[in-house]
Amino acid sequence: MRRFAFRSFFALAGLLPVAGLTATAATAGSPDWPFACAHEAPGAGEIAEGDVDPNGVSLAPEASTYDAILAGGWPDDPAPLDDFSLGPELLSPNHAEPLPPPPEPVEEKSDDKKPDEPSTAAKVEKSGPALKERIVLPYPIGALSLWSGRLELGLNGADGNSQNLNTRSSGKLVRKTPKNELTFNVTHNFARSESTRTADKLLYDTRLEKLFADNPWLAFLHNSVEYDDFQAFDSRVGFDGGVGYQCMKTETTTLRGRVGAGASREYGVLGSRYIPEGNVSCDFEHKLAARHKLLLKSEWIPDLEDFEEFRAKNDLAIETGLDVLGPTSLKMGVVDQYDSTPHGKRRNDVQYTAQVVWEF
Repeated sequence: MRRFAFRSFFALAGLLPVAGLTATAATAGSPDWPFACAHEAPGAGEIAEGDVDPNGVSLAPEASTYDAILAGGWPDDPAPLDDFSLGPELLSPNHAEPLPPPPEPVEEKSDDKKPDEPSTAAKVEKSGPALKERIVLPYPIGALSLWSGRLELGLNGADGNSQNLNTRSSGKLVRKTPKNELTFNVTHNFARSESTRTADKLLYDTRLEKLFADNPWLAFLHNSVEYDDFQAFDSRVGFDGGVGYQCMKTETTTLRGRVGAGASREYGVLGSRYIPEGNVSCDFEHKLAARHKLLLKSEWIPDLEDFEEFRAKNDLAIETGLDVLGPTSLKMGVVDQYDSTPHGKRRNDVQYTAQVVWEF
């Protein structure tokens, strides 16, 4: 039994070298074994220039590289160890391509606020002064854009055999919004003949109208102050209010009517008191052509205690556009004022006007 065991051991020991040589020969000829040349690198003299391995890779550089490695040295420009390619190609730093850089970590997107992002309060505080400059400072300009108006000036005179001077000036300011319309009117008439005043009259009135969206109806308040140096009274103050209706509004024609009631008082006469009065008025404007329009304003103010006593005013004019000094026009018209109780003066006061109008 012992002889059989010793004989088996020596038999296996004798077969191991043969098996090792057989495995080395088999792997050295296999192109799919990546470390085939690592066990037995061929010498530089055994490989001719231009020889390639089964994968098409030149063998000449590998020979020199392996000789250098076996001799204990590295090539002049060795590749980093991490760049060695361990694919089907031969293990060679000269043919190893650098690996791409590792991808940068991608931050997960989230609807939540980023840690470094300032809070909403900080944003508002940071942008507060800029918003203040952008909103508060231009505000007066935006407020002025709601205003429009016109200036009217008429002048005629003579200086020679006779000395006459007649002036008529007026101004109008309108502030209009979708809900309100505020109007100021001032008119002054002055006449002088031979160093003697023949006319000096000032009329001021204010009207506030409340507008309704998509509705032709409106409500209004009206106040007027009249000063005339050639009337029996020194001044007349009146106020009234009521409702109005936009009868027509097109690109060429507008018509607005009003009905209301109020009171007036004349100062500078005996027995003056507030007299209840009604008020019926209308404003009409029609565009005759591109540069011509017709204007009509009419007002009837009856005494509610005695309808035979009343005041009336009619203003009819035609405006023609001019090409000088910007938005200017020439206005020619006639103004008729009637008072049933003139206190010894004429009931009708008619004026003919020719004025240059500048709108803004």
